[in-house]
Amino acid sequence: MLLRRSSAEVALLVTVAIWSLNFSAVKAGVTAMEPLVFAVVRFSLGAATTVALVRWREGPLRFARADLPALLVAAFFGITLNQLCFVLGLAVTSASNTALLVGTIPIWTALVAVGLRHERLSTHHWLGLAGGLAGVALVVAGTQAPAVAPGAVSLPLLGELLALGTAASWGVYSVLIRPLMARYSAMRLSSFMMTAGTLALVPLAVPGLLRFDPAAVPAEAWLALLYATFLSVTLTNILYFTAIARVGASRAALYTYLEPFLGVLFAVALLSERVSLLQLTGGVVIVAAIAFARPRQVSIAEPGM
Repeated sequence: MLLRRSSAEVALLVTVAIWSLNFSAVKAGVTAMEPLVFAVVRFSLGAATTVALVRWREGPLRFARADLPALLVAAFFGITLNQLCFVLGLAVTSASNTALLVGTIPIWTALVAVGLRHERLSTHHWLGLAGGLAGVALVVAGTQAPAVAPGAVSLPLLGELLALGTAASWGVYSVLIRPLMARYSAMRLSSFMMTAGTLALVPLAVPGLLRFDPAAVPAEAWLALLYATFLSVTLTNILYFTAIARVGASRAALYTYLEPFLGVLFAVALLSERVSLLQLTGGVVIVAAIAFARPRQVSIAEPGM
């Protein structure tokens, strides 16, 4: 049964809060576990749970053979590449920086849509996107990175580039997945994406998996893994799409503007991270630019975050 409008609004706030806290949870997880091991274990559990839910609610998993190439390409960008960037980036930069930079997803989604000639943007939209990229520059400039040897790349800067890769890969995924959403439910697509995308991650994680000693992982990391899996992936998928059915995708997307700043607040409170004024200013510029541009497309829920 669909949520009532007021309940749907609460569900959206809960969803965004869970997504926001996920940056800190994954940061804690990849600090105690090898990043790719964390990602593979997390999404293996998430895929199994989502497949079980889809089979229970919708019946057997069936996809048209003609759609398989598009599904596999989307899974590569939405899970495999997205998770490579996400966990490796969080391993070397802060959760707060990652939250601010991942907030640029609408910018990359719009650029990809234009690049693939799916949409044409007005001058108004281009100005907004340019403002968002200026905000990215402020976030990067505001990072207090340690000195490095000439010609070397600091780890925080590498992490920020990977965070932008996380946002860009999700932008590509959001454009690729849109035609498929006309033929399959969001949960059904998520089940395929997580399964195929995780299988592609496994070969890269094999060395870490062979070294993996579950008994050596602290309880806090296991809790972070369970949170990132069953709350940030499974529960939010259900809440987000149930709420969309009631209030619409455009209104639901407005709530995601809160995610970067809630992500920073959680990182400061739980991980004792420090955020400079310049970084926060960049975050404000990013969100304001996206709100100004209001690209027509709306990215779907975030199983890769």
